[in-house]
Amino acid sequence: MKQPQQEETWSEALVRLLKSTKEKERVAQALGCSVRTLNRLIKGDVGHVRGGMDKLRELTKLLPQEHQTPMKDLLSQAFPSLFEVEEVVMEIPNALYDLTLRGMALTPAAIRQDSLYSFLAQNMLKQLDQDRVGVAVQVFLCQPGEDGFVRGLLLASSYGTGIWRLLQYQPRAFVGEGTLPARVVLSRQAELATSAEDALLDQATCIIAYPLLRGEMVAGAMVVSSREVDHFTNTHRLTVVEKYSYLFAMVTDIYYPPTTIAFCPLPSPSVQLELLRRWGKQANDHDTEHC
Repeated sequence: MKQPQQEETWSEALVRLLKSTKEKERVAQALGCSVRTLNRLIKGDVGHVRGGMDKLRELTKLLPQEHQTPMKDLLSQAFPSLFEVEEVVMEIPNALYDLTLRGMALTPAAIRQDSLYSFLAQNMLKQLDQDRVGVAVQVFLCQPGEDGFVRGLLLASSYGTGIWRLLQYQPRAFVGEGTLPARVVLSRQAELATSAEDALLDQATCIIAYPLLRGEMVAGAMVVSSREVDHFTNTHRLTVVEKYSYLFAMVTDIYYPPTTIAFCPLPSPSVQLELLRRWGKQANDHDTEHC
């Protein structure tokens, strides 16, 4: 029996429609990018192209008239919100504030903070990344040492979309002096990362962090990462992230005065996880020997 033909993907369709060098040069010039960047875009590497989603929208308009509607249909299947008006999407619903207040009032204290972190993170990601290109939100909380001073920050909560969709199941780790969350806690001001060294996740290309504040007191930092290069240069999106940082701060339990913050250097999370793995193996081997 003859097998039914599989529907062409948006990337395959663009590769077919933009086969000639001359056509690629025309489209690249209209988009204000190089042919090399255009090739990355049409092969599906949207997250690593500056303004990738915007360029996809514009690229559709540059195709011959008869191909524009079919291409829109294919792109809408992959990115449902691509052709929606972003300003409408980028507003926190009033109902979310009501539900957050209700959660604070009615959720048992033992699970309140974690439950509300999960609730806020999932709603935030739904707004920031409807197309699941890859956005993550991580909350780092101050951890005092035996001397009462805050020496590091613990990754208390993490959620993501796309390649980071399983982030919440990964082991927790600490970060210390010099890291983006630590700098934000010390300055008590938001910071947009400009160095690849500030990335806390693989493939994160645009990162912003906000302190969790209550007056002069600080609880930690909220870090939002995206695979899209200029994800947080959009004013509406940035405003939404800032508002969510206030909501995360509102539901956070413990705060510390700035005078108790004295971060120390700590191994990177990957090194910490490797040390934990080795310790777990040694403990397991020890138990096996004594069975």
